[in-house]
Amino acid sequence: MRRNLHDTLSSSRTLVVVPIATGLLALIAEIDVLRPILLPILVAIATGLLLAVYRQASATHQEAVRLHRDVTHLWCLTPLVSNEYTPLPALGGAALSPAAAHQLITAYMTYRPTTLVELGPGASTILLVVACRRACLSTRFYGVEHDERYLTALRQVLHRLDASNVHLVHAPLSDGGWYDEKIVAAEVPDQVDFLVVDGPPNVQGRGARRRGFSSLQHRLAPGAIVLVDDTNRRDERAMVEGWLSTEADLRLVFDGGDFMLLRLLRH
Repeated sequence: MRRNLHDTLSSSRTLVVVPIATGLLALIAEIDVLRPILLPILVAIATGLLLAVYRQASATHQEAVRLHRDVTHLWCLTPLVSNEYTPLPALGGAALSPAAAHQLITAYMTYRPTTLVELGPGASTILLVVACRRACLSTRFYGVEHDERYLTALRQVLHRLDASNVHLVHAPLSDGGWYDEKIVAAEVPDQVDFLVVDGPPNVQGRGARRRGFSSLQHRLAPGAIVLVDDTNRRDERAMVEGWLSTEADLRLVFDGGDFMLLRLLRH
């Protein structure tokens, strides 16, 4: 997350006030009358300011680590589209992070699924289509999306890519925040080799995605791969932990922090 102007100014004020407070401490230490009254107050203020500086430095370090990770994974994805007429789609935000997208493509190229279903298609769909073409695979992709306008825009991009192997499904949300079950049942294939759970929207953490596994569990093929995005959020992580505790054949393959890769081991 980039710091905004307010954060920058706050940090600058902190760096200016710290030496001033330190100087006042030294001055008060020389004045016997003021020392008992003001010294404890300034010590508390200086301590708070030093803690603020430490927190700011820690946050900046974490931001730098995230930025380095994202750049590294973006660099790894760049060759995928180097010979294509489409730029690398924007990642992060509502889309998969660069790390999650890189893991998705790596898993896709490793397991080479026949059918892949995305709950919440988008930038990841474009990357998958390009990867499929580069690897000369015959995967059939299905994308389930609640927002019809977004789906129309994605169709236009896929049309320019001549992606005839992608079937996009408009499934409005029900009262519980999940996709229309009748539409999903009619449009999603009976056997799914790879499932990506990046929808429906769950920013408020109300369990909107909890049915992502149970709703399609009976369609998952033996050895199916499941990638869940946004597991840096409490609700999604608790959701996956619940799946792992109740489904004996489901295994955690990789925990990437903001995404988790699972595999169904039943035969």
